[in-house]
Amino acid sequence: MIDSVIGPTHFITVAALLFGIGAAGAIWRRNALMVLMSIELMLNAANIVFVAYGRQYGDNGSHAIAFFIAKGLLDAGADFDNRFTPPSFQSMRNTVDAVRADAGHLLLTLHRENPFAPAARLRFVQALQDLNATLSAYEAEPADSSPQPGEPTIPESPRHDSDLKQTRNHIDELDMELVALLARRAQLSRRAGRAKVGRPVRDPLRETELLKSRRQWADDAGLNPDNMEEIFQAVLRMSRQVQVDMR
Repeated sequence: MIDSVIGPTHFITVAALLFGIGAAGAIWRRNALMVLMSIELMLNAANIVFVAYGRQYGDNGSHAIAFFIAKGLLDAGADFDNRFTPPSFQSMRNTVDAVRADAGHLLLTLHRENPFAPAARLRFVQALQDLNATLSAYEAEPADSSPQPGEPTIPESPRHDSDLKQTRNHIDELDMELVALLARRAQLSRRAGRAKVGRPVRDPLRETELLKSRRQWADDAGLNPDNMEEIFQAVLRMSRQVQVDMR
């Protein structure tokens, strides 16, 4: 009943008021302590917005989990200053830096005030325990270079899958256009074939000049001229075959 009456708009309104009060205090107050308190009020307003939208759209524990992971990494003694660490670990440092910038001292408050934080923590810890047990079981077995069904993996990001699918769709559309253009070229080849009455189908001089110009076009476009020549060799074979079939 309360959820149906109180929605994100109410929380955003409160957050806007808190942010406005904090902004006014940060601008007009001259006392350093009051300025810091005003800034903290503004950060709390931002946290309210995140929690409100998280509750509305089913992402209730992500904010708390980010703080939880960052604290765990720091307590585990993660060396974020080592410049030889892999990029994947450096991205974790970015997460920790983001949490620190997002008022890291509010860790306890965030987990205490967010009713979804305990369940989110338990799910995360349980997932880590299950993964550790799975990895320990595989480590006890003889090493095998071939992947086995059911082995633990990190799945591809749904967003990346969506981007890949969209990109492939664009490629398919472009390939359809290329096929249509090749069909038009074949029509022109037939027209040229009819004009070659009494002459051989193949014109070596014309083909040499054509391949030379296509290589230059490829180089100007930043493409590999050798690859482009192979493509147009195939196009020329198709054109010659079209003209041979006419005779």
